[in-house]
Amino acid sequence: CYLLVAMPQSSSTSTMESLGGMGCLQAESSLLSKRACRRHNTSQLDPVWKVLADEHSHVCQLPAALLTKYSSSNSTVFKDHVLPTLQSIRALLAARRPVVVLLRKPVAALHGWCERRLREGWQLSAITERAAARLAALVAYDRAWRRAI
Repeated sequence: CYLLVAMPQSSSTSTMESLGGMGCLQAESSLLSKRACRRHNTSQLDPVWKVLADEHSHVCQLPAALLTKYSSSNSTVFKDHVLPTLQSIRALLAARRPVVVLLRKPVAALHGWCERRLREGWQLSAITERAAARLAALVAYDRAWRRAI
């Protein structure tokens, strides 16, 4: 397996680096998807996924060719926040390669996000304004991937 599909705030960067180190592989986080997402209009996303996309430069509907490239690598562990859409799931299944899906309890992921924003100097009011929508998006992400796998 060379693709780590990860929920935001799931310690995925650390997991990717550990998997890469254990397998003597390169570890790459989202450089290609950042480019793909810059060309993608997030306003076309389902409103639930838009909540995540608005705060991550690499959350969007990734092109099937990119997902296939990720899952077919023999030298690199790729990590990305792949949205659990029908298009993404079909692309990953078509690649016929194992994929690791890293999930975390949505409340724990939200807690990590809140802590990070506080460290970044966000006002508590700004965090609480966004928390409910973010939790709903994380719950949806978790449920959709659990149904798919």
